[in-house]
Amino acid sequence: MQDWVGEEYMDNIHKDISIEEVVSSQKGSFLVLSHGIKDKNDILRALINAAKGNKNIFLITRTHPSILSEMVKAPISNVYWLSEKGEDDDILKPFETTIMQMKIEEFMGKHNEKALVILDNLEYMMFYIGFEKLYKLIGKISDDSYIYGSLFISLADERAFNEKEKSLLDSITALLNPKHYPLNSATYG
Repeated sequence: MQDWVGEEYMDNIHKDISIEEVVSSQKGSFLVLSHGIKDKNDILRALINAAKGNKNIFLITRTHPSILSEMVKAPISNVYWLSEKGEDDDILKPFETTIMQMKIEEFMGKHNEKALVILDNLEYMMFYIGFEKLYKLIGKISDDSYIYGSLFISLADERAFNEKEKSLLDSITALLNPKHYPLNSATYG
C-alpha cells in the first residue's frame, strides 16, 4: 500500500463492515469480488439502493440501463453501458479508457464527497484491454477518488483473475469480499 493514502483509509482495509456502511461513510477506492452474475447483480442493486438520497451515482456497467432500472425499481441517471457495439452517448467502449477516465474525473470534480463511481465488470474490460491497462485505469481512478474525497467501487468476478492480479488490485484498492462483508437484506428493495 502507498503511504500517502492516510491512516483513516489504512484503518478501514478489510474491516468487517457491510457494503452499505462503505457507501454511507467511506471515501476512497474499493474492489468488490463477486462469484458470478447473480451475485454481482445483487451487489450492484445493494450499492445503488444504499446510495439513494445521499450520493450522486456514476455507473459504468455491462447491465443494460433499461434492465438496471427494472432491477433497482427506479430510473438512474449517469449510467453508461459498457459495450463494444453502438454509438449512443450512453455507451462506453471497453477500450475507451481515456474517455472513461475523463468522464469519471469530471463527475468526481463536480460532486466531490457526494460522488459514488461504480465500475462494473472489470473482467469484461480486461478481455479487451488486458490486465496492465486495466490496473493503470483503476489506479488513476483510485487516485482521483482520494483527490476529490469521492467513493470509487469497482466490481469483478473473482474467477476471472489469478492470485497475482487480485493481489495487485488489492494494492491500490481496499478489497471487500461479499463472503466476508454481508449485504444488508433491507437494501434489496
